Amino acid sequence: MDAHPGVVFQEGPTGRRATLVGGPDVWEIVRALRDARSADPSVSASEIVDIVCENSVLDRAQVQVALDYYGVHPDEVDAHVSAADTAERDLERTLEQTRRLLGS
Repeated sequence: MDAHPGVVFQEGPTGRRATLVGGPDVWEIVRALRDARSADPSVSASEIVDIVCENSVLDRAQVQVALDYYGVHPDEVDAHVSAADTAERDLERTLEQTRRLLGS
């Protein structure tokens, strides 16, 4: 935590994860940045950060803390993003199967 002021660690069902003090997990911020970049590849890095800040409760300094952590620990953060992406796809498949079964 000394190496990354503003980051604490939480234990949970997916294991130990880096979290902003009083904020979301680092992987959630990284995922939001990736999603914003995917939605509009032509915008600048600064604009991507602005988009994430405008669509969350985060400020630029908090996003930078997450980026700094990600820069040192990309494999750890990417693993959490990948797990979340997989869980989301699995849930979407389950919901689609339920809709088909119920005809809705």
